[in-house]
Amino acid sequence: MAALTVLYLSTNGANKHHLDMCTAISMSPVSKEGYWEFLAGVTRSLNISYLKAVPIGTTVYIRTKVIQHGRTMALMAATMESKDGKTIYATAEHHKVHTPALPEYSQKFREWLQRKEKSNI
Repeated sequence: MAALTVLYLSTNGANKHHLDMCTAISMSPVSKEGYWEFLAGVTRSLNISYLKAVPIGTTVYIRTKVIQHGRTMALMAATMESKDGKTIYATAEHHKVHTPALPEYSQKFREWLQRKEKSNI
């Protein structure tokens, strides 16, 4: 879950970007070398339903869930909601197609994972 404070009148384009990035990052737990490496994919479709305007100064939470992932396709869902979870401002359904990561990005990601594993020991 990601927290975001709306400091300005947020456009639908900005909300789309936040939902797109949060759902894409939600694939991180299943990422491994050669399988959905970090951000190695493109959006096939991103369907967003805006239910209510977010008041300026409101902190919203974006909850994401990976519904399905396979070798070439993945489906994630998200809600943008109030801090207390009582108000849903938007919902999203995000379909991604896997594309191979650039080798230099894959290497940097593997190095980061190794550093992370060493720091948790």
